This record gives sequence, structure tokens and C-alpha cells, in this order.
Amino acid sequence: MFTHITLADRKHIESYLNLGETPKSFAQKLGRSASSIRAEIKRNTLPGKKYSAEIAHNLAVSRSQNAFLDRLAITQTIADRIRKILETRVATPGEISREMCKSSSGRIRVTPSSIRRYVHHHPDLLEKLPPRGRESVRETTERSLGKSQENMQSPKFVDGDIVTY
Repeated sequence: MFTHITLADRKHIESYLNLGETPKSFAQKLGRSASSIRAEIKRNTLPGKKYSAEIAHNLAVSRSQNAFLDRLAITQTIADRIRKILETRVATPGEISREMCKSSSGRIRVTPSSIRRYVHHHPDLLEKLPPRGRESVRETTERSLGKSQENMQSPKFVDGDIVTY
């Protein structure tokens, strides 16, 4: 199970690195994989500096607090375009996303998940989205018509692409 690296773990990493040990040699002592230790060192070390537990912890905490900012905030302009599209027809978030990107020559890029999240926060628009998932269209076969496998005709001779019944 994945657990976040704590400040105590980071202090251990810093002390082992100061002693000149490799991440592989002390990873097992910390109960972590060597790759996660190397990733921690690479991700949370400032360029041209030594690894510092305090700095690494502050970087990791600030990165986790700002993670939600990477999601696209729906601006009023984008919201108006979504509403305009949904007023004219029923459309999936993927169709809306593609239409917005195409109509703006690629300047406005909104992910389908952002559009779906916006629509779910505005219940009046919810009915304009088709249900999630694909409707399956079954092909009619002899078996689906109730014929058992024993009663179905099977090929008597198969030669390459030629099938004789």
C-alpha cells in the first residue's frame, strides 16, 4: 500500500545521504523501495543544492496543496459556450470539448471531465447530457432467436476461404 513519505522519513533520508550511503542501501531500512527513495530525492531537491529534509517536506506539502489548481477552472466564457451548445442539442462532454477546441482554433481546451463536473454542478444542464456509457446494439443471430447450437447448420467442408454447407 502506498503511504506518503513523512518528515521523519525525510530526515532519515537526509542523514543517510550525508553519511554517503546510496538510496538502495538504506531503502530497506526505511521500509521503502529504492525507486521511491530516488524519486523523492529527485523530486524534492532544489537545483544545485543538497537534499534537505525540511525543504523537501515543504516542497511536497505545497505541491499537494496546489494539486487542485492544475484542474481547469471553468471561466464565464467557457460556461457560456457550454450552455450555448447544450441549448441547441444534446451533446456528450467529449463532443462539447471537441467543438469548443475546433471553434476556437485550439485556443480553448477543456477536458470532458471538466465539462461533466461543471454540468453536474448546474442541474438545469444535466438533462441535456446523454446518459454515461454506450448503448449496446445486439446483432441478431440464430442463437439469439432461440435456436440451440445442435439445430444450427455447421459447415461440412472448409477449404481456405471456401465454405460448403
